[in-house]
Amino acid sequence: MVSIIKPIRGTAGEVALTNANTVSNATLIRVINTGTATALLNLANTTAIYANVTLLANSVTFITKDPTDTANGAVSTVRAAAIAYRD
Repeated sequence: MVSIIKPIRGTAGEVALTNANTVSNATLIRVINTGTATALLNLANTTAIYANVTLLANSVTFITKDPTDTANGAVSTVRAAAIAYRD
């Protein structure tokens, strides 16, 4: 079965993750690292960082999170957009 990745209307579109960002309060985000080196992505809730994900160079990753959780890539090569899957 093929899934279609759909950007969410009414969201901010693709955002830089140089600072903590809820990515339009999305529960599913597409994260891209356009850099030539690996980058670390931190996921946090209101109390603390609860996960770290290593993003490979020139890669795309899909992450689920709670709407109020933040993602922070800390470098300018990491960006994210709110998405949904449609079967």
